[in-house]
Amino acid sequence: ISLPDNVIVDGNMGYAFAYCKELVRVHLPNNIGGIYDSMFRDCSKLTEVNIPTTVTLMGARAFNGCSSLRKLDCLGNITSIEQYTFAGCTSLTWLRIPSTCTFIAKYSFERCDVLITLIVEAITPPVIEMYTINVVSELKIYVPDVSVNTYKNNSLWSQYANRIYPLSSLSTE
Repeated sequence: ISLPDNVIVDGNMGYAFAYCKELVRVHLPNNIGGIYDSMFRDCSKLTEVNIPTTVTLMGARAFNGCSSLRKLDCLGNITSIEQYTFAGCTSLTWLRIPSTCTFIAKYSFERCDVLITLIVEAITPPVIEMYTINVVSELKIYVPDVSVNTYKNNSLWSQYANRIYPLSSLSTE
């Protein structure tokens, strides 16, 4: 599905595509301000979605249950990730969180059992709640090189200290 830029997408778009079991790809308009609550919830065949830089809001359960989604390399300019946003994204292996994100709610990555690459671009570690990241043995968290020690020593992120690496060490293969 491709939405043209003249389509108005506003805060009333929660559940807009929820439970669309056959939805595979979505192209969002460049004027969208948010991925609203449950917007793509349980779109189990969704594999690709562009998230424009105009997006600043990532609602609760926005991608909950999108079990075919494998990689999200751009989350716009979101400021927070709400509860259960990516819960049940059981194929998600790669996620890049922009530098604008300052808060990640609990259960955001519940049942993301194959998430092995998490890139957090913020210089200052975002506030995270308990049970935020479902840790799998292969998980590596990449942060800005200048912030590695800050993340490792942060009271909220220190539980992941042995998984935190400088962004420059990320293989681009």
